[in-house]
Amino acid sequence: MTGDENLERMLRLADPLKEGAMRGPGPRELALRDRIMAQHPTSPVPAPRRRGLRPLWWSLLAPLAAIVATVLVLATPTGVGDTTATAAKPEPMAFTDEGKTLEDVVTDAERALLRGDGPAEPRREVVTTGWYYDLDGDDQSDPRRLIRAEVSTLRWNEDLSGSVRVVAGKPYWGDDDTTEIPTAARTPGTLVWEIEFAPGEFGTPVVDPPGDSADDIADMLAALGLTDPSSGYAVFVATESALQQWTLTDAQHAQLLRALLATDDVRVLGSGVDRTGRAVVGLSVVQPEGFVEMRMLVSQESGRIVGFEVVALEANPQLPVDTVLSYSLYED
Repeated sequence: MTGDENLERMLRLADPLKEGAMRGPGPRELALRDRIMAQHPTSPVPAPRRRGLRPLWWSLLAPLAAIVATVLVLATPTGVGDTTATAAKPEPMAFTDEGKTLEDVVTDAERALLRGDGPAEPRREVVTTGWYYDLDGDDQSDPRRLIRAEVSTLRWNEDLSGSVRVVAGKPYWGDDDTTEIPTAARTPGTLVWEIEFAPGEFGTPVVDPPGDSADDIADMLAALGLTDPSSGYAVFVATESALQQWTLTDAQHAQLLRALLATDDVRVLGSGVDRTGRAVVGLSVVQPEGFVEMRMLVSQESGRIVGFEVVALEANPQLPVDTVLSYSLYED
């Protein structure tokens, strides 16, 4: 399958959903944001009312995520268009408990990975389908929730040069709103933005390809911020950060899953189907502060980690309990 064919497939699959909250950008990300904005200025559109635009991107990701989130904050205006869409409720994924333990899940995944056809070597390339919230409206206690799918392709090199290309998927209202989708919600397949990184501009602590031993993967996760290997939540966050930067081998995915066996807070949710129709097993951890639940999706076919979902456990005026804050999928 060619890159264009695969992108088209991902866009077909990326219809409704959502994505979550994140940390503020640092100086490197702000400088790159300014470059992106200079190269891709916002097109003027009518703005009949004040807009509260608040993308909710999951935190603690690689610097790339901060760049993307910042651009989405600043580059998406409001207009009134003539496109309609079916409402999509932001409900968490459903799972069926089959009585499996974490050890069962890891063993099943290892068997699938042994017969898998993942990359022979880790690649500095990642294709991610993500869903993002825009909260829109004058009344911020009762905003409308626009959900935008986007397919991001990251490619980077040993000298920390590279590029990111973001293509729009299909927008939906995340509640029962039946009004027109804003013109600013781009047509599926539209290039949202694209930028190249000069040597040294892409920030990552893991520049060299990681090995596939348990120690190699532990070193990678530590470099990405993991300080407590017994915390499933911390392992989830570091793993997601790794998968935001690298397409890893099947053997490396097996080691990432084995790392979960040393944790004390991972719960098996059961089997389910992700939003691209793939059979997955869901694993869950709760953030230590108790605000969110983070879910890891493991493909039942390939054994690879293919996505993450983050769900709110505490309500606030704009987001009720069980709202999906973050949802991102990787290629199987």
